[in-house]
Amino acid sequence: MVHLAAVRRESIRPIQRIETIPLEELEPQEHDFYSSVYGSRFIAELEMPEKEMPREVAYRMIKDELSLNGNPILNLARFATTYAEEEAEKLMTESFSKKFIDYQEYPLSVDI
Repeated sequence: MVHLAAVRRESIRPIQRIETIPLEELEPQEHDFYSSVYGSRFIAELEMPEKEMPREVAYRMIKDELSLNGNPILNLARFATTYAEEEAEKLMTESFSKKFIDYQEYPLSVDI
């Protein structure tokens, strides 16, 4: 195990004063890019902004919020769900006659 404090740093010279260039003096570069304010900072999660926003962002915010409401796949509070894979549904339909509790006691279950 090497302790970083024990490593000799003879090759590193102290940093000199860094020269800064005002933004007004910089020329545009090919790799410069621009984005809306929504690409440069986080948006509020629970509220829509008072001013305008790109329609794609508004659509995505509303769609993401609605996807969490009423989705039976995400309902972990109960064991009953309305979703099942196609293979599971096929197994259930093929074994209806085998899964009756007591069809002599409950004859209407045969009709179902």
